[in-house]
Amino acid sequence: LGEGPQGEFDRDPLVDFRAVDCTTFVEQVMALSLQADLNETLAVLRKIRYRDGKVSYDTRNHFPETDWLPNNIAAGYIKDISRDIAGEKTGVVHKKISKRDWYAQKTLKDLEGFGGAAPEDPAARLSKLRELGRDFEEQVSTVAYVPLDILPSVLGRIPSGTVMSIVRADLPDKPLVVTHQGLIVARNGRRYVRHA
Repeated sequence: LGEGPQGEFDRDPLVDFRAVDCTTFVEQVMALSLQADLNETLAVLRKIRYRDGKVSYDTRNHFPETDWLPNNIAAGYIKDISRDIAGEKTGVVHKKISKRDWYAQKTLKDLEGFGGAAPEDPAARLSKLRELGRDFEEQVSTVAYVPLDILPSVLGRIPSGTVMSIVRADLPDKPLVVTHQGLIVARNGRRYVRHA
């Protein structure tokens, strides 16, 4: 998904109920659960997906570790309950994130949603996209998690509707430690994972 028909770099739709990835699935379910009216749902969705609800490529919560999780915690949509669940067995992983490098590696393929046609002056547009990352400083993110080996013993502590992020060890060749997102739903005393 992208910033809609007026997007500067990504004109894919803001919302699509027919096709999602793991994060857009979580975002859309969150927004739909918080507002019954579709217009109000879309306003909430913008606040979940974009820092301060401002729709633009550079305010999109691209990185779970440095954007999506902290921005949605700050906005009050989620809270980190890892320590509530795992207590003293809570794990922590640190990852150095370079948005500057991520933006610098953008290619013409990253200009999306232009209906199969190249956008006007694609080289200039790509240059501008790469420039967006120029001023980002490297960030070290810290993500708390429930270790897999204790998960069976603490499942009952996980509330229905919990947003889960699957976390891996910091690997030098991987840009992220959060590899997948989904929802945990409780039904009849059991926990189920719902994800895309």
